[in-house]
Amino acid sequence: MILHEAQSHGLKVCEDSDANLRIQTTLGEFGIADVKPGKIRLHVASQEPNQLYALRDSVLEHITHYAPDVVKAITWSDADKTGMIAPNFQFATVLSSARLCATFTRIRMRLSKPQLFSDQAIHFRFLFPQNNTNPPQWPTLAPNGSTKWPQGADALHRPVYTIRKLDEDIATVDIFHHDGGRTWEWSKTVNTGDQVALFGPGGSGVLDTNDVILAADETGFPAMARMIDALPDGHTARALLLTHTGQTDYPMPTPKGTTIAWATPATFQKQIEALLRDRAPAFLWIGSNATQIQKLRHSPTIMAMNTTSKRLAVFWTGSPRSK
Repeated sequence: MILHEAQSHGLKVCEDSDANLRIQTTLGEFGIADVKPGKIRLHVASQEPNQLYALRDSVLEHITHYAPDVVKAITWSDADKTGMIAPNFQFATVLSSARLCATFTRIRMRLSKPQLFSDQAIHFRFLFPQNNTNPPQWPTLAPNGSTKWPQGADALHRPVYTIRKLDEDIATVDIFHHDGGRTWEWSKTVNTGDQVALFGPGGSGVLDTNDVILAADETGFPAMARMIDALPDGHTARALLLTHTGQTDYPMPTPKGTTIAWATPATFQKQIEALLRDRAPAFLWIGSNATQIQKLRHSPTIMAMNTTSKRLAVFWTGSPRSK
């Protein structure tokens, strides 16, 4: 199960034997260190405490999906912090909220823990209480080392977003406009000086390549822009932007070596496959909705690529209105 998940996400497998499995990520390394009858010893390692926590939490989340009863029995060597506020939780202070283009609002905010963020993991969660009558309850550590989220009336809305730009302790976040979208509604009423709760970082980081095809719908535009900014001089990047609204004014960076084309939902997959047939890149990155990503994962053209040369990320499921 762990190996399958790693391969589906294009992670590097450093060792795969009967008793040992080591997988490398941008946050650190994880895997299976020992196998005995009725017992498995997991291994998670990172150079930074916050990255260790984020990586462990991600591993536990994936195990929960496949084996929820097993994850409850997991204990860790540092399991003495039960009940503490999760270390990747913080508050940010809003500095500004302004219309960026026809379909995006840009938020600038000062982080209270900027040291948590880097190019290694560029995503995070906004945390919005759904019940304004009770004092907010924030995530804590569970006995198995995972994040314990408030439940019931205290449950939090936890949409995932991308830090478009990080300048010391100032984070820039671009919010796509969805009618009824909770984060967009918040962005329309937020005031300078307001505080907002965040959780992260999480997910993947910028790409280590100089030859790439990037493809995304609106929810992935900020991540694509961050990745283009991080590409080295002399790179070749072919970017395909899927628009559901017909608007094409998002300020995507276009440094020398980067070309941009636009797509509709009907043409998105065909255009990606055409780019790959024209010239296979060193790396393929795609960010879109779950249905679209599932179709792309079964594309013969994409399936033919090595798993370590592609990253297909689900940015939302169902309707983007939920964000």
